[in-house]
Amino acid sequence: MYYKNLYIRDFGIFNNQNLDNISKNLVVIGGKNRAGKSTFLNLLRYLPYGLPQDNSIPPARNQYYIEAELEKENKSYNLILNGYSKPEVLDQNLKQHTAAQLFNHLDQLSYQQLFSISLDELQHLSKIAKGKKKEKRLFSILLGAGFSELTKVPELADKYYSNAKKIGGILGDPAVASFKPYYNEIKMAEEMRDQALLEIKEFNQKREELNQSQEKLKQTKAKLKNLEHTYFLLDLLKNNYSELEEIEEMEAELEKEAAGSINFDFDKSSQENNNKRGLADLLSFFKSKSKKIENQQQNEEVLKEKIKNYQLQKDKINNNLQALIIEMESLNSSWEKPLQELEKIETDLIQEQQLNQKLREYNQLTSEIKKIESDINDLESEIEEKKLQLNDIEFIMPKTILKRSYIIIALSVITLSASFFVDNNQIAYLAMIFALTAFIYYSSNYKSSRLNKERTDEIKNENQAKKKRQETLKEQLNSYLGQLTEIEADLENYALILGITGDNYLEFIDSYFREIKDKKRKYRELKVEERDNREKRKELEESLEQLNDLILNAAAYCSCEFNAAEEMNLLDKSQTLFKDFHRLVDIWNLSEEYLARKSQLEYTLKSSDKTKNALNEKNEEEDPYQSFISLYGDFTSITAVEERKKELSEQLNFFKEQKSSLEKIIITLKNRIDDLSSSSKIEKAQQKIDQAQNNLEKKARSYAVNKSVNFILKKLRSRMIEKAEKELLEPASEILSRISSQHYTDLETSADLDRSDFKVITKNGKVFNSVQQLSQGSLEQLFLAVRISRIREIKPALPLVLDDSLVNFDRSHLYNTAEIISNLASQHQIFILSCHPHLVSFISRITDSAQYWKLEEGKFKLSDQENLIDYLSY
Repeated sequence: MYYKNLYIRDFGIFNNQNLDNISKNLVVIGGKNRAGKSTFLNLLRYLPYGLPQDNSIPPARNQYYIEAELEKENKSYNLILNGYSKPEVLDQNLKQHTAAQLFNHLDQLSYQQLFSISLDELQHLSKIAKGKKKEKRLFSILLGAGFSELTKVPELADKYYSNAKKIGGILGDPAVASFKPYYNEIKMAEEMRDQALLEIKEFNQKREELNQSQEKLKQTKAKLKNLEHTYFLLDLLKNNYSELEEIEEMEAELEKEAAGSINFDFDKSSQENNNKRGLADLLSFFKSKSKKIENQQQNEEVLKEKIKNYQLQKDKINNNLQALIIEMESLNSSWEKPLQELEKIETDLIQEQQLNQKLREYNQLTSEIKKIESDINDLESEIEEKKLQLNDIEFIMPKTILKRSYIIIALSVITLSASFFVDNNQIAYLAMIFALTAFIYYSSNYKSSRLNKERTDEIKNENQAKKKRQETLKEQLNSYLGQLTEIEADLENYALILGITGDNYLEFIDSYFREIKDKKRKYRELKVEERDNREKRKELEESLEQLNDLILNAAAYCSCEFNAAEEMNLLDKSQTLFKDFHRLVDIWNLSEEYLARKSQLEYTLKSSDKTKNALNEKNEEEDPYQSFISLYGDFTSITAVEERKKELSEQLNFFKEQKSSLEKIIITLKNRIDDLSSSSKIEKAQQKIDQAQNNLEKKARSYAVNKSVNFILKKLRSRMIEKAEKELLEPASEILSRISSQHYTDLETSADLDRSDFKVITKNGKVFNSVQQLSQGSLEQLFLAVRISRIREIKPALPLVLDDSLVNFDRSHLYNTAEIISNLASQHQIFILSCHPHLVSFISRITDSAQYWKLEEGKFKLSDQENLIDYLSY
């Protein structure tokens, strides 16, 4: 049974939520803390039985309302839960049912403890050995109904034993305990009666005659009974003669198939015994391996399909590898072994963002360097040009012009002063000429000289500034060149890591890196696929090895030759193996038919007390079937049986007449003896005997009942313990062994059933006599294994929900558990509620059939494994 659709209108954090087309196998619901996972667990837990009116579930906004569509045995059902009322169930024909009918009539506690597992409740079971009433109830749920009641059996058996001992002692001797008074009364009364009879001579004579007649009648009856049994057996043989012929033919054919050795030195009897032993060994082998043969027969087509899928996947991987090699060769033709070269490249040492940053920095620096070099050259040209301009400017320094003008003025003043002392107008004119000359010289040369000097100073200052700027640019250029050298070294290192040769790698290193990274990703995926396929091959080889071992084991008991061998490539020789298996199945089917028909005949012989008694009288040392076969062997045909019946019929008539005659004589003698023994003494003694015998018989019945009940209870307890350990704890041991990676190998109940505890054995032989000795993780693994084993027993399969119940498992044990749960999901719908991305990752690796849902703040959304893992990781 499984849920197809869920509509949650009002339940805790959930409001108007739909889960449509729910997978009937594995459903993974991932959500962070307080997303609603535990609320969803409570919803599925209480949905079949109604909601509790306490604080164990979150409150509704208005009124609880849930609808579910389920499918069970190809029939659809609608379950509606409204408020605190019991759920209403309608089938596709609108016929009303109860939820108990859908859920296998499991009581609420059993369903909730087995099919809704949370971490808190798994840890809570660590108290199971402490004797609390609730925990003992859980222990009973885990081991199956009625098993916990076995703790009362020893006390009850002792009670019946004590009652029997009080009545008849240890051995039931009539002369002890409660038997003794009645036994003594009988002895005394018999003595009284015998004494009275001895007093009458005729009584003794008649009694002797009566005894002789009774003995003769007894012998006659015995002969008659023997003849009647023989006649009855012959009639039974006649009716079953054809059936026996067919059984014997099948037995002969099986003896031919059995591996009994043929030795010509043996006589016929010894060879028959040898054949019988071979047949017994073959049948014993088939009985011990019947379950395995059935399983192999059921899984044959699945195994063939898996082998086919493995070969297809192997070819696909090889083709993809060849395609990848071709791509790698086209990417770098210098590689002789592309895949080995690809593995050597450690792309993890290079971050794509860092590589792109280096390339951007390299391009920026290259551009800056070119610009700076251009600026330096431009400045150099400008400096040279300014130098040429300086060379073109010729002028007299303003100071020199001033000095010369002052000298001329001084001469003018001196001349003018001389004119005062010498009366000569020409000297005055000369002074004026000097003064005029000084003025003209100054006016015509000083201003231009000053302007030329300012221009020259300006050019010189500009040159100085340009030279300073040139030096700054050169320093900046050297800095950039140093940075460029470092970046080139880094890029060259990246090229070396990527296996790039040549000088022009900077043009394509980024795209080359992306190509290499993509190829490594493809190669890793192919290696993962190849590893998974190897695991599949290993699993297939293990399955085929089991089949091969089964055939090899059968070969030791069969005379036919099988092609299977201990040393052979099982996968490549699978067709040969299946052919051998079909031959083995034919023999097994023949043995099953032989045993079934033989068993039916044995049941027919044993079901009738008359038949059993007749066969036991024929031969007490043989069982009824062998005795009947011996009788069959005494006759060569059914005609011989009919002739012997006719002879016996005549003998029966003779002895019946003789019996009738003796009975008349005995009646006459008894009547005469009654007349002789009618005295009150004899009558009184007989009354005492009868009364004491009646009382003793009552005590004997009570003693027999108590002893029988004591014996039955002991046998019942032993068989039930053996059955529980075989049917539940052996599968649970196997599951625990798989979860713990074969650390724990065996699981048993405690020797004292009152403790409600388990005993765990490791592969090294270490014994944990109580679950209290286990770690928390091991304890949770144990009870999860027992739960899963118990869940497998319950048919039809019911939905299972786990709420982060694997959080205390380490990664390897968690992976093993995820594999077991994934396998269980092929028969059960399983909801896994978790906030752990690594659990989702494990499940996605193990199975492709899981369905993924994201749960966020009470909102369900269909997802896939990658998005769900990303969501849970951040």
